[in-house]
Amino acid sequence: MSPPLSQLLDVHRALEAHFAAHQAALLDRDLSTASDHLANFIRRLASHINDEEAWMLPAYEALPHTTERYAKLYHGEHQKLLKIAHEIEDRVAALSRPPSAAEIIAVLDRECFFKDLLSHHDVREQNDLYAALDKHLTEAERDVIWMELSTPKPAG
Repeated sequence: MSPPLSQLLDVHRALEAHFAAHQAALLDRDLSTASDHLANFIRRLASHINDEEAWMLPAYEALPHTTERYAKLYHGEHQKLLKIAHEIEDRVAALSRPPSAAEIIAVLDRECFFKDLLSHHDVREQNDLYAALDKHLTEAERDVIWMELSTPKPAG
């Protein structure tokens, strides 16, 4: 029996842990570790977005209540999240060595905005996208999606 797609929310918890570790390192002024955690976060976020857009959004778009506008909005949110994550990465890379408290506060302020966008997006997935897919997809359809999401992709 295939697991419900809502179990993919484990990815969100992993993303939150990467970002929290990044922020803790940033507050400790350990810029190398902060950058490493942020790079891991961005890689995981991009992979998750690709999985959703390739396998989950087409299934979701086939549901009776879904509109093309909603799918475009969802794709736009993904692109905005990645753009801001890369902007944060650039800001962290540009910090002086060692960074001043004011520089760290400026980066954390931007990160608060990013986390608000990410949490709003996650709430939408929890309450709408994944639940709708769990309810409307057959077990065989979920099996196909799970198989694709769990198959390692070649690097590059």
